[in-house]
Amino acid sequence: MGHEVGASTSAGPVRDIPLKYGALGSLLATLVAANYFETGDPREYDMLVNSFAACLNKTEMASASSWSASAGAVARILALRNASLESLWKAFLDAWQHHSRDVVPSSSGDVRSDRRADDRLFFVSWCFAVCGEPGASELCNVPLRSGNTTASGNFTSAFRCRPGDRMTTPTKCAE
Repeated sequence: MGHEVGASTSAGPVRDIPLKYGALGSLLATLVAANYFETGDPREYDMLVNSFAACLNKTEMASASSWSASAGAVARILALRNASLESLWKAFLDAWQHHSRDVVPSSSGDVRSDRRADDRLFFVSWCFAVCGEPGASELCNVPLRSGNTTASGNFTSAFRCRPGDRMTTPTKCAE
């Protein structure tokens, strides 16, 4: 027996919030970041794009036969996703806390489990939103492996990555 999106179960909130914020939210946040850079100082965006493009050109992906898009095209999207992840993560947390306060009793032992599962679903759907795009690996991994953001730390915590695991070490382009 399935559940309707937005419905609640006795085990806690149904997983629509992480899907909405992770997948759809990533697309909207990227558009908001593009608008921000368009109306602000274009040199800031150009500097980010050039930095990412130069770095991407130095990676093993640039020399791989599967690298079909130019580093510049990937860098433009990467700059927007990187700039918007932290705000999107905070919006997801606010929505999750508001929703779970109404659905899951705070004394429930399932709150931590629900939160970890929803965090994981947020990050998976955030990456899924670009899985068919050129440079998808970088579009997903570089922001998550930046190492200096709350979202990055919560990603490694949600998936219980240990120090030294590949996803806990910043990628070359995220340093």
